[in-house]
Amino acid sequence: MNPKIDQLTHEANEALGRLRTERARLDEVAQIKSQRQFLDSILQTIKNNPHQPVSPGLTNAAHYTTNAIMWLGIALKELNEANPYPESKNPASPVIEPTADALKL
Repeated sequence: MNPKIDQLTHEANEALGRLRTERARLDEVAQIKSQRQFLDSILQTIKNNPHQPVSPGLTNAAHYTTNAIMWLGIALKELNEANPYPESKNPASPVIEPTADALKL
């Protein structure tokens, strides 16, 4: 066997593995963002419930749906997604970033 060809084959296989891993990560990111948007649409339905006064059950449903959206945001962070609020750690910044993923929350 040719050592040069073996080395190039090994490097190509490693690069292909990295590409597959990155593609899987991007697919997961897209799925999580879609889930956040879906949950936000459910949250808007809960918040716009015409029944007044709002029951404790509806209040809890809104609270826990908001928590689910937040935890999916943490999952995005764990997948090394960029922080959608880069100025959030700077208390002196007057910048208010728009809500990530076009959520209404």
